[in-house]
Amino acid sequence: MHHNGVMRMKRHRGIVAWFAISGVLLFVGGCAVFQSAAPQARLTASTIVGVAPLTVDFDASMSTDPDDDIAYVRWSLESEDVVFSTELTPSHTFSDPGVYNVGLTVVDRTGQTSMATRQIVVTQTSQSLSSPLTLIDWDLIRLESAPPTILVEGRAINLSDDELPYGAVSVDFYDDNGSHISSGVDIAFDLAPNEIWTFVVRFDPPQVAGVPLVGSTRVFVSAPIAENP
Repeated sequence: MHHNGVMRMKRHRGIVAWFAISGVLLFVGGCAVFQSAAPQARLTASTIVGVAPLTVDFDASMSTDPDDDIAYVRWSLESEDVVFSTELTPSHTFSDPGVYNVGLTVVDRTGQTSMATRQIVVTQTSQSLSSPLTLIDWDLIRLESAPPTILVEGRAINLSDDELPYGAVSVDFYDDNGSHISSGVDIAFDLAPNEIWTFVVRFDPPQVAGVPLVGSTRVFVSAPIAENP
């Protein structure tokens, strides 16, 4: 049999006494064996969204252990399975745009562990935070076709806690003189919280002597903003 979490037994002059502690009391072969409780990992981040290169300060000092017996902590990037620090309050710089899951593992001296994660979104360019849909990155691809075709491919993420009924990305194309040539749009529907949307906008630019007249490209994302109840 066992008792969960709060008791220790001591026998003195034929009397069994119980003392409140944190852990589990197991009875194995008539003997009482105490097993300590696991730690609790907690982490904070100085920011969760920003432009690359993005430096984030992490903090594990709010992690706890019922026995005050934390041995060490370990920070890792889950997508790359790379440990980047064993300090309590490290900093890490994300050089490239992307969505990163940062994991904290807390280990006590008995080998018991606890984990916590935090998502960090690193964007390619700065943007307004008024929209719940955030542009992560994009690239312009020139296809060797006849006529020449330009594709704008990229990723956006729904950072709100609610499903978005739709999200839109608009792309404006300009010539070398800064004059607007054309626009393109891609739309996605029913974007779940933290869902990453890969968009594609196709454009067949005007040409002079077979050369596409595209000097610059601007990309914007938008989505409905939830009204306050």
